[in-house]
Amino acid sequence: SFFIAASSALFAQVNIQPGTRVTIQPGAYMVLQGNLTSGMTIFGSGTVVMKGTIAQNLNTNGSIIPNLRIDNPAHVNLTGNVRIGNSLNFVNGKLRLGNSTLILNPNIPITGFTTTRFIETNGAGRVNKLVTSNLANAIVPIGFGNNYNPVALTTSGTYVSASISLSSRGVAHPNKPVGATHYLNTYWTIARAGISGNVTAAATYANANIVGT
Repeated sequence: SFFIAASSALFAQVNIQPGTRVTIQPGAYMVLQGNLTSGMTIFGSGTVVMKGTIAQNLNTNGSIIPNLRIDNPAHVNLTGNVRIGNSLNFVNGKLRLGNSTLILNPNIPITGFTTTRFIETNGAGRVNKLVTSNLANAIVPIGFGNNYNPVALTTSGTYVSASISLSSRGVAHPNKPVGATHYLNTYWTIARAGISGNVTAAATYANANIVGT
């Protein structure tokens, strides 16, 4: 096991093997310019910073990163499932899911997202937001390509192993009427599990998504 008590910059690839305990102490940062692969939860309340200059890969095999910061203009690609425990922060670039799942612990803050910094559902992957209490206009900053298409979630009810999974797609919905000339070339998929009550989802499209009027 090893502890990161002060900010550490790591330029090579980092592979945390099963059985290895890594703890990032409060206020400390593990700054990576290479890829990160882990088979273990990263403990502590510090922050993993993906800060490369070329595309980086991230895969924790579903294990937890306490806090994740995306600071790479060339973007960060998930090559396996990742779970975020405490917070997700965008400074530069996107977090691209590919065919993997990004799991968000209940009530974690997502900050720094803009029309150019968001979670891109550019494959079969989805965001899986875990829910343990009512949500009030909780924004999930997703999109596809250069189009930012966030979803705001509001829920009320009871929750048992509950979650809401979401993705944004960069094409017209497959059920669009063949003869339609005015439509959106995007659509969203949203699914709920373990929620007894109401779920309201308000999705936002970009002007670039409009075909016709």
